[in-house]
Amino acid sequence: MGSTNGYYDELHIRHPFLMVFFYSGTVWPLVLPYCCFNVFLLTALTVLKNYWNISISILPQGHALMSLLIAYLGVSKVNLAYERYMSAQIATGHAFLILRELHQLSITMTENFENAEAIEWRRDTRQTIIQLVHETVTALRDGKHAAALARNVGYRLGVGIDGSKV
Repeated sequence: MGSTNGYYDELHIRHPFLMVFFYSGTVWPLVLPYCCFNVFLLTALTVLKNYWNISISILPQGHALMSLLIAYLGVSKVNLAYERYMSAQIATGHAFLILRELHQLSITMTENFENAEAIEWRRDTRQTIIQLVHETVTALRDGKHAAALARNVGYRLGVGIDGSKV
C-alpha cells in the first residue's frame, strides 16, 4: 500500500472494496473457515464426478436459491460497511465542529482578560484541542493506535476496556 500517511483518506478512492474489510469489528474471521470448507467440499465433489463418475447433483432450484441468498448477503454486508463508514465520517465531522466552537468560545469569553494567567489558560486550551484532534485523526488512520489509546485512557482512569476495574 505504501506509507500509512493519508492511507485512510485515500482508501475508498484507490481501493473501494478494501473499505468493506477495513473497519474494525468485521466478521470475516468467523466466516472464512466456512468458506474454506465450502471450497474443499466443492473440490471433492468435482473430483468425484470427473474421475470416478459419482454424481451428487443438486436440483437447479437450490442453486437459484443459493445465488439469491449470496447476493442478498453480499449486498447487505456492503451496505452495513458503508453505513458504518458514513456514521463514523459524520460523527467525526460533528466532533471537529464542536472542538472549533469550543476554541472560539474560549477566546470570546476571555477576551476581556489580558493577564498572564488568561493567556496561559487560552494557550493550554488550544494545545489540548490540537492534541485531541491529532489523536482522533491518528486513531482513525490506525485501528491498533485506537486500541492502545483506549487501553492508555482506561489505565489512567482505572477502568479496563471491558469496563472492569484495573
